[in-house]
Amino acid sequence: TLALIYNATNGVIQTVNIPITAGQKIAILGTAGTVNSYGDPTTVTSSISGHNVTLKRMGYQGNMPSSGIPNYWTEPSGYISRVEMYYETCHTAITSSPNPVTICENQQAKFNASATDVSTYQWQVDEGSGFADISNGANYEGVTTNSLTVKNTPFSFNGNKYRCLAMKSTCIDTSLDAQLTVNGLVHLDPLPVKDTTCVHASKDLEVKGTGSLVSYKWQVYVNGGFIDVPNQYPYVQSGNKLTISDVLDTLDGSQFRCVVTGICDVGTSTNLTLTVNSIPTVAIPPKDVQAKQGENIVFSVQASGKYATYRWQVAGPDTFAFINDGGIYSGVKTNILHVLGVSHVQDGFRFRCIVGTSSGCITAGDTSEFAMLSVAPATSVNSIGGDELMVLYPNPTGSSELYIRLNGAANTANMKYKVIDKTGRTVLVGNIENQGSRTGVDVSRLPAGIYMVELLDEGNQQVARSRFTKL
Repeated sequence: TLALIYNATNGVIQTVNIPITAGQKIAILGTAGTVNSYGDPTTVTSSISGHNVTLKRMGYQGNMPSSGIPNYWTEPSGYISRVEMYYETCHTAITSSPNPVTICENQQAKFNASATDVSTYQWQVDEGSGFADISNGANYEGVTTNSLTVKNTPFSFNGNKYRCLAMKSTCIDTSLDAQLTVNGLVHLDPLPVKDTTCVHASKDLEVKGTGSLVSYKWQVYVNGGFIDVPNQYPYVQSGNKLTISDVLDTLDGSQFRCVVTGICDVGTSTNLTLTVNSIPTVAIPPKDVQAKQGENIVFSVQASGKYATYRWQVAGPDTFAFINDGGIYSGVKTNILHVLGVSHVQDGFRFRCIVGTSSGCITAGDTSEFAMLSVAPATSVNSIGGDELMVLYPNPTGSSELYIRLNGAANTANMKYKVIDKTGRTVLVGNIENQGSRTGVDVSRLPAGIYMVELLDEGNQQVARSRFTKL
C-alpha cells in the first residue's frame, strides 16, 4: 500500500491509514528538497496493539548539514520527527468450518461454513500441492458464498481438501479444511474374447478394473445361463483372479465372466470363451502287414483329439529310431507311412508311431503299439531253406505247441530262446534241447497275435530271430 502526503508541515504529526498484519514491514520514503540525499538501511521495531511492526526508511532526501548525518528517528529540528502507526483490529471470524463429505463418482457434495462480520467468501481446494482459489465452472458452484457445491464429481477428486476464507476489507479468517472422499464407480477392462489352454493344465483368468471395488464373483455359462463358479476343485477364486488348477476337456468352449461389486454399483465383465486343447492319443494303432518281396505297403494310425502330429519309428532288429522321408519311406510325419519295395531283409521289422500335438501343449507324446512287417513268411517247415539258422513250425500255429529247430552254425550247445510279444515284453524263456533235435515251446497260454522268437548263445548274444503267428 502506498500513501502520499504533499506539503507536510514540519513538526506536525501526519496520519496515514495503512492496513497491516503482524510481522509486516513499513517502509518510509520522504522528500524535503533536492539538495543532498540520504539513505539509511537500518530498521526500527515497534509494537502496535500487541503486534510487532518493523519500520524502515528508504531513499530519504532532505537538507543535510555539512557535517554529520542526523538520525532522523530521533526528532532533529526541522525534519520529520516521528511516524505514529495505528493497528486496526479485525472482527471477521469463522464460526463453523465445513465437515468431511463422502459421495459416489458423478454425484455432488456440499461444504458449508459460517462467519461473523464478513463481506464475502472465497473457497479454496488443495489437490495435493497446496491450497488455491477455485472458480465457478463445470465442477463448482457457490465459490464466493458460504456454501460450496462440488458437482459432476470425477473419481480424481478423491482426497481433495476444501476450506473457506471469510473476508471483510483487509480482514481475513480461514476455516478448517474438510476432505472429500469419492468412491469410484466400477469400470472394468474387457476380458479377452478368447483364451486357450491345454487339458489338465493350470489356467488363470483375471479381470482388471478401477473404482471402489469390494468383491469379485466368477461365473460360467451352463444350460442357457450364467451360474456362480463353485469355490471347490478344480476352481480357486482369489480376488480378481480365477485359477482352474486342472482344466478338463469338458470345459472346451465354456464362457466365463466376472461380476464385480463396488461400494456404489455392480459391474459385469465381458465374456471370455475358453478353448481347451486336448492332448491327442493313439486311438487305433497300426496293424501288422504281410507282404511279398518288392511290394509297396502302408502302415496307418488314427489319433483322437485335434492338432495331432505324427512321427514314425522303425526297429529292425535293434531299438527304435526315427525315420525320415526319402528312399523307401514317405509320409513319416503323417498318420500314413508308405514303404516302397520291401525286401526279405526287412522281415520282422517293427513300426510304431509317436502321436504329439501342434497346439503348443507340452507332451511327451503317445506311443502306439508296434506293427510287424513280415516279408515272404514261411508257412511250413518244408518251405524253409537249408540256410535258415532257426525254423519255427507249425507257423502259424493254432495248437498249444510250437517247435524250434536249429540249422547250421546255430546248431550248437547251450543255446536258449525267448519269446517277445508286440509290446516288446518277454513272455517266455527256455533252453534249446540237445543238438540235432527239436525243442517244443508251450504257447497255449499266449493270446492270438504275432510273436518274435530270439535265439541266444551262452553269452546272451542274439544269433537268430524269427516270428510266428498264434491263431
